[in-house]
Amino acid sequence: MELLKISTLSAADAQSLYKTDKGFRRKAYFKWWVKHIAAIVILVSLFLAGLFIGQILSDHYNHIIWVAIPPLSLCIALYASYKIANPFICSACGSDSVQIGQFTIYCRYCGMSYLFSCLAKKMYKKEEERKNAWKNLEERKKPVTQLAITEWESFFSVAMPEELKDLLLQENGISAPIINSSDIIMLFSAEMALAMYDTHKFREYCSNAIPVAMHSSGDLIVYKTLGGRVENTYLMKTTNPDWNSSTRINIDFSLLN
Repeated sequence: MELLKISTLSAADAQSLYKTDKGFRRKAYFKWWVKHIAAIVILVSLFLAGLFIGQILSDHYNHIIWVAIPPLSLCIALYASYKIANPFICSACGSDSVQIGQFTIYCRYCGMSYLFSCLAKKMYKKEEERKNAWKNLEERKKPVTQLAITEWESFFSVAMPEELKDLLLQENGISAPIINSSDIIMLFSAEMALAMYDTHKFREYCSNAIPVAMHSSGDLIVYKTLGGRVENTYLMKTTNPDWNSSTRINIDFSLLN
């Protein structure tokens, strides 16, 4: 049982209280430091007790086994202090996510700071950026769903080309450096294609264009549709999305595999 029982909150709830409630922040700060100091006191006390007992036994009984008592007492002290007053438990959210080191102490789960708050906030922000990057990567690695394909085809009123479908069924959107083509730096996911269509106002300037990928020049690679089917592939300026300024190109999408 821990020295101070902490209720578990979600990261969002803990962050909200941490940012808006000074009383909550001070209470969490005080609880954590009490736990941390208690852990150190317990560790030192048990270790010294082990040394004392070992010394007494060595004085009365001449046996080599008593040499093992100090390191054994240290192990017991470490375990007991960790179980009784675990300093890695955040007193704000209750998660086992307190990061100690790098000149600061903070909770990686909710962002609660226990030492040098400015530095802790920077570290927590980097941690969140890293988590989001991994999350986006994992999402991108998932294959496209049949529902997303259906929505794509319904939105553009054309069947998705097999070459594009085969790629998205492997990975729903691909970006460099995974791509083996120097012409393409990003293949749009099924959902992103719809978003890019609206972002670049294709409906207003060239409604029969379908954004497919981002070219290394920063321009868009698009499909041109005619009569309910994909006709050709073009390179279209992002600053001037119309067919007059577009160039027909040949892209080997097999290089993205």
